[in-house]
Amino acid sequence: MPRWLRPRLSLMFFLDIGVTAAYFPLLSVHLTKTLGFAPREVGLVFAMLPLATLVAPLIVAGVADRFLAAERAVAMVNVARAAALLLLSQAQTFPEVLVSVLLVGLATAPNSVLDFTIAFHHLRDDPHGIGRTRVFGTLGWIAVLWLGSAYFERFAGVTQQIERTRGLLQFGAGLALVSAVYALTLPHTPPARSPTRVFAFLDAARLLKNREFRAVLIAAAIGAVCTQFHFVLNPLFYSDRVTGLGLDLAATSRASSVAQFLEVGLFPLLGAAVARLGMRRVLALGMLAWPLRYAAYALGGPASFVIGMQTLHGVTVVFGQIASQVAVDRLAPADARASSQALLSATAAGAGSLLGQISCGLLLEANALPGGGYRWPWVFAFPLALGTLGLLVLVLGMRKDTVTAVRRAVT
Repeated sequence: MPRWLRPRLSLMFFLDIGVTAAYFPLLSVHLTKTLGFAPREVGLVFAMLPLATLVAPLIVAGVADRFLAAERAVAMVNVARAAALLLLSQAQTFPEVLVSVLLVGLATAPNSVLDFTIAFHHLRDDPHGIGRTRVFGTLGWIAVLWLGSAYFERFAGVTQQIERTRGLLQFGAGLALVSAVYALTLPHTPPARSPTRVFAFLDAARLLKNREFRAVLIAAAIGAVCTQFHFVLNPLFYSDRVTGLGLDLAATSRASSVAQFLEVGLFPLLGAAVARLGMRRVLALGMLAWPLRYAAYALGGPASFVIGMQTLHGVTVVFGQIASQVAVDRLAPADARASSQALLSATAAGAGSLLGQISCGLLLEANALPGGGYRWPWVFAFPLALGTLGLLVLVLGMRKDTVTAVRRAVT
């Protein structure tokens, strides 16, 4: 085992997710308030991210499975991510922003797949390793959100705060460069170089014949749709002074960090939860958190209750998103693990997120009120119903007698 393995992988997750935290939570505010884009334009801009995820992870992961060490691939995509974020910070018109966000997506989408490829490769004999290292990604998200909140508090009034949203994009670019340099110090993760098949994603695609794999993929895609309502609409809902919670940007940034509090406590317990409950029940708990949370959002208040229910986001991330990645890693063939993770990413963060982005834009436009604000209960009724459907997919699609094959990933 490489020296100081856990701390090194922990810092990898911290930096990677910290970059996303710098630009993503308030991107919708930047587009609507700073640049003045219409809801339909915002939906199209956000759609560029999942469109990129449909392509980039499969290509980069295939290279990592066959030709290039994963840590070097991480360095390359982070340099590209820094350049794309700098372009986005200078973009003014809708076409400029559209292209810039597409480039950000192409550079960002493979990063999570590569990070988990490195982590699963080196932590395979450590039953609690994934949860206890990935939790530092959540800490990175919280730390960057609080830094952003402190940055906005330096300026009096919402108008002055809105004018400074470009600074977060530039900070994210700098953090991506740090992550690129640090990636070159990570433990070496060589490609499998299987002689039987050049294109690793074809081996991954064969897993679609497996009933459990299909259930995990479909549920993950549904969870990704629900996730977009969190990322895209949360800042608008919180800062809407007509029908939303009416918070300023500093308070919105702080409130958004509440979503990660429960993650910190749950990540170290992921291995124990799977050992005690089984993967099927853990994934079902992760999906159940979505309808429970959006039921609170549909009620619309009080603000403390809605913000408090954000903690369920930790359940969806740990028992939903990360547990799905653990399940896929165990079901995947040894020489196509990165590509299997990429297939999960393309299905969930790609196709699922794209549907979520489009749904956010259409529902927001359909529920806009003439005097300002939106009919938020009708907007959040959609992810409430969809989360319930995802729960049924998991319960009916995963058989109890085959769950133990997936359990070995963390026990």
